[in-house]
Amino acid sequence: MAVWVARKADRRCKFKRRSKAISIVAEEIYLRDDIPCGSPLCSSCASHLPRLPPDASHYLLPNADAVLQFWEILELPQFSAVIFLTSVLKEVQENLGQRSWRRLRSIFTDHRRCNIVFDDQHCIYTCLSRCETASSNYLKEVTVWFANHINGGVPVVLLTGLTSTDSGRNLTDSRTTVEVLEAGTYFSKYWNHDSSVADLFTSLSATIIEAVEVKAKLSDGRMPPSGGGKGLYKEHLSTISLEAGISRGDLRVGVFFVNRHAPSEALVRPSNKGEASRLEIVVAGRVLQNRAIHGDTVVVKTCKLRLTENENEDILNEDVLDDEEGSRHLSDDALISGEVVGILQRNQRDYVACLLEEDEAFLTASRQERLLCVPMDKRIPLVEVSTRQGLRLSNQRFILRIDNWELDSRFPRGHVVRSLGPIGDLNAELNAILVENGISVAPFSNLSLQELPEDSLDNPWSIPEEEFAVRRDIRFSHRSCSIDPPGSKDVDDVLSVSDLENGMVEIGVHIADVSYFVKQGSLLDLEARSRGTTVYMVGKSWHMLPSVLSENLCSLVGGKDRLAVSVIWTLDRQNNFEVVKTWFGRTIIRSRYQLFYAQAETIMEGKRLLPGWEIKSGSNDLSQLQSDLLLLGTFAQSRRLFRRLNGALELASTELKFEIDERREPVQVETKVELPMNWIVAEMMIYANACVGEKIYRAFPSCALLRKHSPPKIDSFTTLLECCEARGFVLDVSSNKQLAASLDRMRDSGDFVVERAFRALVTRAMSEAEYFSTGEDLEPSHFYHYGLALEFYTHFTSPIRRYADILAHRMLIAACQEQNLESGIVKVPHIMSSIELQEVAEHVNEKHRTSKRAQKECNELYLLMFLQKQAKAELAVVIGVTTKGIMVFVPKYDLRGLVLLEDKNGRVILPEMHSETSEKQYRLIKQKTSIKITDVTDGRCDREYKLMDTVWVRLRADGTSICFSGLLRFLSFMTGSRAHGPTLRMDLLSERHPLVLAAQTENLSSSISQLDLFKPDIKTSANLERNKAIQAMAALEKACRISADNAAPVHKRRKLAVVDVLQNAFQAKALPLFSINSAVEDQTFSAALGNSDLNSVTVSLASDKETGALAVNDETQMQLSLRRRWQERLAQAGFTKARLTTSTSSNESPRQVARANREAQFRAYGQSIGSTVY
Repeated sequence: MAVWVARKADRRCKFKRRSKAISIVAEEIYLRDDIPCGSPLCSSCASHLPRLPPDASHYLLPNADAVLQFWEILELPQFSAVIFLTSVLKEVQENLGQRSWRRLRSIFTDHRRCNIVFDDQHCIYTCLSRCETASSNYLKEVTVWFANHINGGVPVVLLTGLTSTDSGRNLTDSRTTVEVLEAGTYFSKYWNHDSSVADLFTSLSATIIEAVEVKAKLSDGRMPPSGGGKGLYKEHLSTISLEAGISRGDLRVGVFFVNRHAPSEALVRPSNKGEASRLEIVVAGRVLQNRAIHGDTVVVKTCKLRLTENENEDILNEDVLDDEEGSRHLSDDALISGEVVGILQRNQRDYVACLLEEDEAFLTASRQERLLCVPMDKRIPLVEVSTRQGLRLSNQRFILRIDNWELDSRFPRGHVVRSLGPIGDLNAELNAILVENGISVAPFSNLSLQELPEDSLDNPWSIPEEEFAVRRDIRFSHRSCSIDPPGSKDVDDVLSVSDLENGMVEIGVHIADVSYFVKQGSLLDLEARSRGTTVYMVGKSWHMLPSVLSENLCSLVGGKDRLAVSVIWTLDRQNNFEVVKTWFGRTIIRSRYQLFYAQAETIMEGKRLLPGWEIKSGSNDLSQLQSDLLLLGTFAQSRRLFRRLNGALELASTELKFEIDERREPVQVETKVELPMNWIVAEMMIYANACVGEKIYRAFPSCALLRKHSPPKIDSFTTLLECCEARGFVLDVSSNKQLAASLDRMRDSGDFVVERAFRALVTRAMSEAEYFSTGEDLEPSHFYHYGLALEFYTHFTSPIRRYADILAHRMLIAACQEQNLESGIVKVPHIMSSIELQEVAEHVNEKHRTSKRAQKECNELYLLMFLQKQAKAELAVVIGVTTKGIMVFVPKYDLRGLVLLEDKNGRVILPEMHSETSEKQYRLIKQKTSIKITDVTDGRCDREYKLMDTVWVRLRADGTSICFSGLLRFLSFMTGSRAHGPTLRMDLLSERHPLVLAAQTENLSSSISQLDLFKPDIKTSANLERNKAIQAMAALEKACRISADNAAPVHKRRKLAVVDVLQNAFQAKALPLFSINSAVEDQTFSAALGNSDLNSVTVSLASDKETGALAVNDETQMQLSLRRRWQERLAQAGFTKARLTTSTSSNESPRQVARANREAQFRAYGQSIGSTVY
C-alpha cells in the first residue's frame, strides 16, 4: 500500500472578490514518490492507470497560456499523448468558463483520448511552492524531469502561448533534449499536414492577436475603455449586485429564448422559485436584450410596461405556435416586459454560418479582414470574425464559435472552426444539421475497436461453451421469428411461442444481449454512452455501436445462434390468456424466420405471398407460423385493450418515407402506413418494457432507470380547447382516460381529417417522456407513464441503438443473479449509484432529444427539396386565425404554417387567384374564432374560414436549391434564404385548382399501389376465408378517391376510372372481379362484390365534388369499421360534405351498434385462439 513519504507546508495569499479582502491561506501538501507517469515506456509506474499511446511521435506538455488559447485545438480527436500538469489545470480552471472547463475536462478524463493528468504538485520530484509553479522555469524543469524519467524514449515538447517570449530554446541535459516551442512554431512544424488543425489555429491566432492589440492600446491610452464612453449597450451589473437583486426578488433568473420568426423579440422563462416564476418575461428589442444570445442563462429586471395588442398577437401567433423548445400559449396577463441586466452563463456551442453576401463581394487575398457571418439559426445575430481565410470561406458553410460581445459592438465576435462544404451541397447541409444539434459523428476510436471480438472468415465468432452452462437454451424448444422493416440489419428483438405439456403456452420477447459484448466501464461502453443513441437520417445512419456488433454479432438474424436477454410469459389458454408466470434471464436463441411487417401480416391473414416473399419451409411450418402469429396478435390485443381501459392514449404521428435516386435526390415522398402487425410487435415490446421496469424497481428501488411521461400542462391545450369550442366538441383533459374518451367521441363524429389533425395536435401538446433514476426523491406515483397508462416503464428492447436499454439489461441481469444458481453464487454486476445514474439519464435524455430533432430537420430538408421541384396540394385544417391570415395544420406531413390572406400592399389574397383573377375589392375582418373576406363595396361576406375548417393548400419551397453534383442549380436572392436554406410556403387553393385535381388523382394511384397495406380493424380466425372479399371492399373504397381531369364530365370519368382500376388491380392480385352495373344514372354508379357474403355497396358522387352519399348494406360485424373507412376516404378525396348511411337487420342506430360491438370486444378479448386480433 503506497503512502506519502514527505510533507510540505505552503502559505499563500488569497483575494476575496466579494469582500475585496486579502487573506493568508496555509496549505499542507503530502508528497509521494509513486505518482505514475502514464508512459508505456516506463516499467516502474503502475500499468493499470490511463496510458499514453505507445506509438506517439512526441509527448506534448502545454503551459496554462497554451491551454487557455488553444484548448479548442487540443479537443480535436486527432490530438493524443498530451500531458496536463495539475498545477497548469488549476490555473486554467480559474480563468475558464464553466462550460468550457467541462469540455476541457473531457480531453483528459476520456480514456479513449490517451491523454493523462500528471500530479506534479504531489510528486516529490517535481513539487515546488504555488508561487514557483507559476513560473516558466518550473515548467521547464518538470518537462526535463519527465523526459529523463522515460529515458528519452519519446521527444517531449513544452508548448507555450502564442505571444510567449520563452520559446525557441531547447533544454538539454546529460540524457535528453526538450523542445520549448511557441504555438505558431509547434503547429506549423507538427500539424501543417492537417488542414483542420491549421485552419482552426489560423482563426484562433487572429482573434488572440487582435485581443492583445486592443489590450495594448487600452494600456497606453490610444483607445478609450468600452465602459468609459457611450456604448451601444448598457454595462451588465456586477456579480455582487446580481446576487443581491436575486436574493431580494427584484431580479429574475431564466433561460433566454428568441423568437425564430422575429429575432428582435424574446422570452425569458424564469427559474426562480415562487408564483412569479410561472410568468414569462418579454424582452423586446436588441437594446433591452443587452447582448444576450438564444439559450443563455440571464438575469432580467422586470418593467411595468405592457405589450400592445399587435405585439402581443405577433408573439403568440409566431413564437408559441412554431417554437420547438416547448413554448406554450400565453395569456395577455402573463406577458411582462423586462430587460437583461446580466448574463450568468453563455450557451457556448458551435454555430453553422456563411459569409454575408455583401462582404463576399469585396474579399481580397492574404489580408486580415473583418467579415460578418450569417448563422443558419435565425435566432442568432450576425457574428463578426477577423480572418485571412475570406476567399476560402466564400460560398461555404462553416462552423464558428462566439468569443465575446463588447459594449460598443453591434455584433458579437467569434472565430471560424472549420468548413463544412459549399452552400447547397447535400453533404454540407446534412453535416450542418448534425452540428446545429450538437451531434458528433466521429469514427470509433482504435482502442475501443480493439475490445471487439474477432469475427472473420478464417476465425468466425461462436458462442463460448461456458455460456451454455449459465443460460437457458431455447433454440429448439421455442418457435421464434423476428419482424422488422424491410432490409433491417440491426435486429434487436425476436418473438417466440412454445406449447407446454400442461396445455399452457409460453410467449417470449428476446432482446439482443449487447451487455455481454459491451462491458461496464470499458472503452466501448464509454463510446456508447457518449453517443447515447443511433442517429437516423434519410438513407444514412450513425450507429451507437460498431457495425461488427450492431449488424452482426448482436443482430438476431435468422438461422444464427445468438445471445439474448429474454422475458417469457406463461399463459393459461383456458383463462383468458392470463399471465401465470413471468421469467427473466439470459438465453441462447436461434430465430427461425426473419420477416418484415407486410410479409408477416400476409402470413397471419392467410393470403398468398407475393413473389420474393416466400418462406423456405413446408406447408405445415407455414400453417404453424400463421397460428403463432395469430396467437401473438391475440395476446397483444388483450394487452392493448387492458391499457385502453386504464386510460392509454392512441395518438397520431406522421413518419415520412422518401424515395431517393442514385444521387440521393428525393423523387417521391409518402407517409408510412402502419399495418396491424406493427401494432402487434409494438404492444409486445411495450409489455416487455413494463415488466422489466417493474422488475428492476422491485430489485433496486433507489437506483433503477425508469422512463416516465408526466401529464401535459393545461396551458398546452389552450389552442386545442379553442378549436374544440369552435367545432362544438368537448375536450376533457383532466386525465388521460378522459382525454382518450374525448378523442374517441371525435372519431364517432365521422370527420376523419379533423380527427387526425386533433390527434396530431394533442401529440404535440404532450410533455416529453424522459429517463430518470428512482432515487431522485420521487414518489412511486411520479413514475407513471401518462401516454401508455403504465405504473412502471423503462426501455429494454433496443440495446443496439439506445444506451438506456443497455443499462436496463445490466440492472435486470443483476436482479436475476442475486439468487443462487446451480453453478454457484454469481457475481452481481456493479449498479450505479443514484447520483451517477441520474447524470447518465440526463445525458441520454439530451442525446435522444437532439437525435430526434436532427431526424425531424433532415426530413424537413428532404421535403423542401422535393417541394422545390414540384408544388403539392394537400388538405389542411385551420387551427388559428390572425389579422392577416390563418394558421393551418397539414396532417399528412405533420406541418404547421401561416397562410397569408393579405399581401404586402394590403390586398386580400383569394384562393381562386392562383387560377383566376377578380376585379373586386375585399377586406379581412378577424373575429375570435374565424376570419371573413368581405366585399368592400356592399359588405357582403364572400367567404369565411373558421377554426377546424378543412381547406386545400399548396405547399412549395423557396430559397437555396440543394445540389447533388457539386454545382448550385440556382441561388434565390430572397433575404436570408442563402444562409438559412429553403423555406416552406403555403397558399390557399380553390377546390377547382388544377393542383387539387392532380392531388386527388395521385391519391388514387397511391392507394391502389398500397393495396396490400389495407388493414381491417377486427378479424377472427373464422373470418380468414373472407379476406378476398375484404380486399375487394378496400379496393373499391380506395378507387372512390379518383379525381377528375379535363377530358370528360366528372361523374362519367370517375365511373370509368373505377372500372379500369378495379379490373387491373384484381387481375394483378388474383382477387374476385367486381361486376360493374353499367346501367346506372349519370350521377351514380354501383358495384356488387362477387363471391362474398357482403350484400352490396352503392356509392353516390355528385359532380360538384362537395357532396356524396354512400350506402353500405352489410349485416356482418365488418360493417361499422368499413363504414368509418369509407367515410374517411371520401373526406380525404375532397368530399368534405359527404353523407354516409348504413342499413342493418336490426332497428338499432349505427352509434348503438358501435357501442355494442365495442363492449363485446372488451368482454371477449383473449378467450381463445380465435378471439379478435388487430
